[in-house]
Amino acid sequence: MAEESEIACPSCGAQVPDIEGPGHAYLGTVPGCWALAGEVFAREYSDAAYAKAHGLTVDAYAVQHQGEPERRTIQSLCVHLIGLHLAIDHGMPLDASRVAKAQMFKRRPDFEWLELPEIPQWMTVSDVIAARSAAEHREIVEAWARSAWSAWAPHHEIVSEWALPLRR
Repeated sequence: MAEESEIACPSCGAQVPDIEGPGHAYLGTVPGCWALAGEVFAREYSDAAYAKAHGLTVDAYAVQHQGEPERRTIQSLCVHLIGLHLAIDHGMPLDASRVAKAQMFKRRPDFEWLELPEIPQWMTVSDVIAARSAAEHREIVEAWARSAWSAWAPHHEIVSEWALPLRR
C-alpha cells in the first residue's frame, strides 16, 4: 500500500492527509482536515466519555477555519469565539454555553468580520486525533481550545462585549 501524502491545511496549519473529497461547506477547510474533524466528531458522538468535550471541539475547530468573509462565516466565527470566551474566561459549563450561543441567533447581533492577527503556532485537530483515552482526549481538547482562544487575543475585548448579555 502506498504511503499517504500530507499537506498543511491553509487555515489551521495542521498536517493532514492529502485526499480527495469534501471540505466543510463554508469554513476554509481542505478535505483531509475536515476528514480528521469528522473522526474526532464521530468519536465524541459515539462515546459519552468523549462527548463531554464536544462543545469545545466544535468551537476550537471553527475558529481555526474562518473561511471567507460572508454572513455564514462571520456568524460562525463570532459565535464560536463567544463559546470559547464563555468556557475559558468564565468557566461556563459546555451545556450552558451551547444554550447561550443559540440565544445569540435569536438576538440577531451585528457581528463584524475579524481577521486572525497572524498565523499562530497553535494546537490543531491533528493533535486531538492522537488521544488514546477519553481522559486524554478531554485534556487535549481543553488545551486546543485554550490555544485557539489565545490566538484571537487582539479581539478578546469585542468578543467579551458581544457575550455580555449572555453572562447576565
